[in-house]
Amino acid sequence: MEPFIRHNQVIFIEKQMKQIIDGQQKHLPKSVMRALTEEAHFKIEAQFIQLTEEQRQLIDFTRYENKEMYLEQIKACELDFPVVTLTELKKLLPKYKKLKVPEELAANTKRSYLGFDDVRSHQKVIVAEIAGELCAIAGHFIDKHQKNICAFCGCTNEVVYFTAKTHARDPKNPDYYKTISHLICKDSEVCNAHLTDLTKLHDYMEEVLKK
Repeated sequence: MEPFIRHNQVIFIEKQMKQIIDGQQKHLPKSVMRALTEEAHFKIEAQFIQLTEEQRQLIDFTRYENKEMYLEQIKACELDFPVVTLTELKKLLPKYKKLKVPEELAANTKRSYLGFDDVRSHQKVIVAEIAGELCAIAGHFIDKHQKNICAFCGCTNEVVYFTAKTHARDPKNPDYYKTISHLICKDSEVCNAHLTDLTKLHDYMEEVLKK
């Protein structure tokens, strides 16, 4: 089957399956397990706007006795994140001439967004696919050296204070600029491992890029 599942949807499904497996291991009453199963089934289907019958059957975990095998089938249908080349980066962020995706990240295509630090300029770069197009922002970050809630994934992890300058301009004041700041995961790969909903990430990036 052709890949059709985004990385954040895979993470979402994994979390739903963890609840089911935990319930089975704890030998919860049948009525409770039935409720957990029905709720998980509904939530997983709600992740997808449109499905073929074949796709609907594939995401239906109730058809699988072995939940680990089910997750293997799900991951086999995961969409790859686009490969971000140096040429693409220059096009997306023309002001940053010397940016380069770290080799250890370039080979990984299983993510919801690409995030990496440019130590030379002390900036963090974030690249995501929004409405079928690659978009990128860059901003300064301050390492908080503590754990807090990430604005993107909503989980408690090591965070940085990320500030990006928006594209908004005031024609009457050429020195005007607006910045937007958030606490986000220090390690974007850790963030990707928890991110189940892209709304806050995309909203933030669209706000920064809006002219």
